[in-house]
Amino acid sequence: MPPAPIALNWPLILAMTICFGRCESILTSSQRLRELAQITLETRRTLIHGDVSPKNILVGPAGPVFLDAECAVYGDPAFDIAFCLNHLLLKCMARRDSIHSLLESYRCLAESYMSGISWEPKDALETRAGHLIPALLLARVDGKSPVTYLNEADKATTRQFARLNLIAPPKNLKQLANKWRNAIADGTSSL
Repeated sequence: MPPAPIALNWPLILAMTICFGRCESILTSSQRLRELAQITLETRRTLIHGDVSPKNILVGPAGPVFLDAECAVYGDPAFDIAFCLNHLLLKCMARRDSIHSLLESYRCLAESYMSGISWEPKDALETRAGHLIPALLLARVDGKSPVTYLNEADKATTRQFARLNLIAPPKNLKQLANKWRNAIADGTSSL
């Protein structure tokens, strides 16, 4: 059983509940997940949405409109960008025919988001986001709310990729995407 959350940070509580949910694969990574949870709980920089996924974003005439903000909280903005990028990566696995456009969307979102950061060094936020994504990947294959569109082989590749990148996180979001592309192409979790 995971340690009790130290604050009512709903997005993180949701993510860690998913992560610590019911899977054996997470047990081998539990210490790293606890470290990530602690860092994320203690990082309170901006108001975050808490559930930024493609299904909660509409394109409006003046830019994006974010829906379902009931999870909004003062917290770590790295969580929001990592949560959305995680969705795009998982869709790459399920929709190999669209991998180029999905990874291009990942790149555009990451670059656009990073270009607007003014409240802290961009590299610091990007590093935290890159560290969170492997945990979120793992959560979505083995947690309490797993994606339903991956087959067992894809889940195994995602687990292995997530574990390796929890232990040896990527330098940046671009490197993570490149490693993900290679893992999908190889059917393995090549570093």
